[in-house]
Amino acid sequence: VAMAFVKLADVYWAAENYAKASETTVRAIDSFEQSVGKDSKEVAQLYSYLSLLALMVDDFEGADQHNRQAIKLVTGAFGADSWEMQRCHLDAANIVRLKARGVAREVARESAADDLRSSKHAGGSSKGNASNRVG
Repeated sequence: VAMAFVKLADVYWAAENYAKASETTVRAIDSFEQSVGKDSKEVAQLYSYLSLLALMVDDFEGADQHNRQAIKLVTGAFGADSWEMQRCHLDAANIVRLKARGVAREVARESAADDLRSSKHAGGSSKGNASNRVG
């Protein structure tokens, strides 16, 4: 069930319906918390995904809040030296940079696309959508 919510969130993201993508991602988090635990890798990755969704609508405070939760969970689930942690720190830097500049949604999209390209080149999981990060 949880992965179905993740896939649906990807569909909403692709359709640029970020509110529905966020809502569906929260449902995926709830489902994963019930099935594999609150401190799971899947939940950590989905908080990172929520952070990017918040950036898509220029919700810098929400992006920061979700990213901080992702960092907390990633520390336990993946480790402080993991690629996931590096991505979270890159996201945190982008949140600060974008917030300081007051950048529009298009620039946030470019940042997310850069994360996706970097992740693929590094052999990590992709950041561009939740299904490539979870499962």
